[in-house]
Amino acid sequence: MTHDQSILEAAIIGPIVGLALSGIAWRATRTPKEKANRAPAGSITPLMNAIIATKPRKIATLIDDGANVDAQDADGMTALMYAVTNDFYDAAAMLMQAGADPSLQNASGETALDLAKTRDAEDLATLIESQLK
Repeated sequence: MTHDQSILEAAIIGPIVGLALSGIAWRATRTPKEKANRAPAGSITPLMNAIIATKPRKIATLIDDGANVDAQDADGMTALMYAVTNDFYDAAAMLMQAGADPSLQNASGETALDLAKTRDAEDLATLIESQLK
């Protein structure tokens, strides 16, 4: 390798390695709550992803770590709405126990209860109605 090649390589690779290392350091210093809520506003959150992937232990961990159970994606969908649309009763129960607000509406003006009724998910509708009283 020539001197010019090594200078060029250092100029290109050095910043990339530096960025990668700073990203690793940043990830290592985040709190569990920061990790649980790491999605930009309007994006699908880690909690929503865990619901979609049907991972109850991950959902419980995220809730324990302080995930915002009422965060809404770009369509106004909440984690509770994702649990309903994925027929995931256990996730809905965990979210309700964690204080999820069943009165929030998505961009179409629907609540989690509306979605449960539309899907004929009687068990989910009953669960949500019990929290509205």
